[in-house]
Amino acid sequence: MQAVREGEREVRELIAGRERDERAISLATPYYDVVRQKHGESDEEAEEASEVAVDYLTQFLPLVTGTRSLNRQEALEVRERSLKALKERLVERANIIQARHDSETAALVKRQAHFQRDRDQMSREEEEEYEQACEDSMFKIHILDKRLKRHEEAALQSYYELDNKLRHDPRLAVLTL
Repeated sequence: MQAVREGEREVRELIAGRERDERAISLATPYYDVVRQKHGESDEEAEEASEVAVDYLTQFLPLVTGTRSLNRQEALEVRERSLKALKERLVERANIIQARHDSETAALVKRQAHFQRDRDQMSREEEEEYEQACEDSMFKIHILDKRLKRHEEAALQSYYELDNKLRHDPRLAVLTL
């Protein structure tokens, strides 16, 4: 009987301690948030500042343009180089996806040929491993097909967007005259 009363007392003490802890909860602001608030900067402002700092034409503009505007030939060169650079990046990305697709397809074909050749000597476990590996490969191939198709659609869209952006850029206004 004494042990039961001892247990009840311990339980009451634990509950009272938990209630005290729950009443004394205080939220601590992380150090980096405090520093950011002191400088008056938020995450959104930092992201906007980094986006504003990047100019898509800077790397293609001639260094000598300082105060003068571009002539028609220079503007055409800037436009062509920027479109060419985007196209090269998009083609490179498509080639990477296609190479992964080709290697996965080749691995699947090799696995299937190995299975056909050694089917009679395989145990049930090896057949299950083969089936699982084929399912994984088929899944990867399917995802890579989707990724390539999505990339092709997005590539056309991003090319047209950059072309439109270049047409309306005030630094290349000489092209519209």
